[in-house]
Amino acid sequence: MTDPVSVVSELPALAADAVSKRYGATVALAGASLFVRQGEVHGLVGANGAGKSTLIKILSGAEHQDSGRLRLGAWSGSGLTPRSAQARGLETIYQDLSVAPWLDGVANVILGQEHARLGMLAPRRQRTEVLGIFARLGFQAGPKEPVNRLSPADQQLVAIARAIYRRASVVLMDEPTSSLGITERARLLDVVRELSRDGVAVVYISHDLEEVLAVAHRVTVLRDGRTVDTVAADQVTPDDLVERMVGGAFERLRRASGTAGEVALELCGIGQHGRLADIDLQLRRGEVVGLTGLVGSGRTRLANVLAGLHPATAGEMTVDGRPYRPRTPGDALRAGLVVVPEDRKRDSLLMDLASTHTVMLARPESRLGLLRGRAERTATKRLMDRLHVKPASPAAVPRAMSGGNQQKVSLAKALQARPRVVVLDEPGQGVDIGAKQQILHAIREMAADGCAVLVISSELQDLVPVVDRLLVMRRGRISGELAAAEIDEHRVLELAVTGGSHRPDRDEDPTHVQ
Repeated sequence: MTDPVSVVSELPALAADAVSKRYGATVALAGASLFVRQGEVHGLVGANGAGKSTLIKILSGAEHQDSGRLRLGAWSGSGLTPRSAQARGLETIYQDLSVAPWLDGVANVILGQEHARLGMLAPRRQRTEVLGIFARLGFQAGPKEPVNRLSPADQQLVAIARAIYRRASVVLMDEPTSSLGITERARLLDVVRELSRDGVAVVYISHDLEEVLAVAHRVTVLRDGRTVDTVAADQVTPDDLVERMVGGAFERLRRASGTAGEVALELCGIGQHGRLADIDLQLRRGEVVGLTGLVGSGRTRLANVLAGLHPATAGEMTVDGRPYRPRTPGDALRAGLVVVPEDRKRDSLLMDLASTHTVMLARPESRLGLLRGRAERTATKRLMDRLHVKPASPAAVPRAMSGGNQQKVSLAKALQARPRVVVLDEPGQGVDIGAKQQILHAIREMAADGCAVLVISSELQDLVPVVDRLLVMRRGRISGELAAAEIDEHRVLELAVTGGSHRPDRDEDPTHVQ
């Protein structure tokens, strides 16, 4: 972190010493330690199952450790509750924001902190203070706008404003930028740096290691429930962190060379109510094609057309040479096309049921019309083992899994359908580096098995190692195509912003490729 204005105290703001936690036979933490200084941005990284989420829950009082001690400001002891943690100045901003969607931003900030006067829940003094915090954070939405109508970035700012309003001395941030674009991320990182300058200690958890190193003073690495290292952020690279996370040298995924087969999916002149226009695309068996573009360029809209969620209003599509005009996801499935959606929790997983129920949604194991429970569990276990899901139990519920393992269950569901065409929308979102590599390997394996694969991603680094070709979208059209060897960040940005004309449009953000 290069921020000369930040002054980090040597005094402890938050500490965990030799903390352990078991869930039955599962060891979540095995003597993990963390020391965070006042005014410090402290990165916390680790692969899926390393213990990051469990440690955060213990620090915030949501869980109690089996052994070990905690320190928060002047207090030290063996356990906290959410109420006692907040009373001592600790606020937690989870990946799934704890906001009241029907209330406006101001009401969300003061919720639980109201000082009623003449029956009014938001006295003028409180509202004025909150509006001042919003202005300081660069909150651009109307203060009376319901939170559910705000962008993800502004929802994050509401949560941060709440921490500032409550005079937090320590803020835990869990994947704060996972749903944000590049410009919004930069804005949020500036806010984190400002918190640090004000003396607030921030524990920053993210799968984006470059982002962690850009904002943190120091980084602690967890592996298998243990603290393996704490390092100065300006002394390490992302690959250095990965080596510590996985316990050895990091082997980068290399794209397998192969020859694409017959055309599996073809789009000719596809349009959709002014959102998409003149989309021409071919996917061949055995190849992986990437798709990127600016926010609003039409990437997810195209995925929804392919999935049957939004019908095309112009053009023709074929799957394996047969006309394809899906009206529902069921139509897509019957044609051999599966979409793994961006929002896995909402659109793909049965969060509170055994993983078998999710995996078998698309293609149950049956005989003579009768479901075969044992066969379904066996098939689920085979897919979970193939994708390295942890825990590899068909009875495990997705809600108890990390983001990376949830995504693998979504992939298992897609594989169970035995598709000919697979479309993956943001498969690496909210997934750590180890799980991401496993997912990228699974994508190449799908292609090797004869599938045609379309990968939609806002992260160019997720596409480069795995794709044979890259398509760039702009304003609902495909503005360019690059072979794997031609992919370059500046060229992709040029195609996304100008369509290759070298003249940015005034209404598009040239720093925000999605």
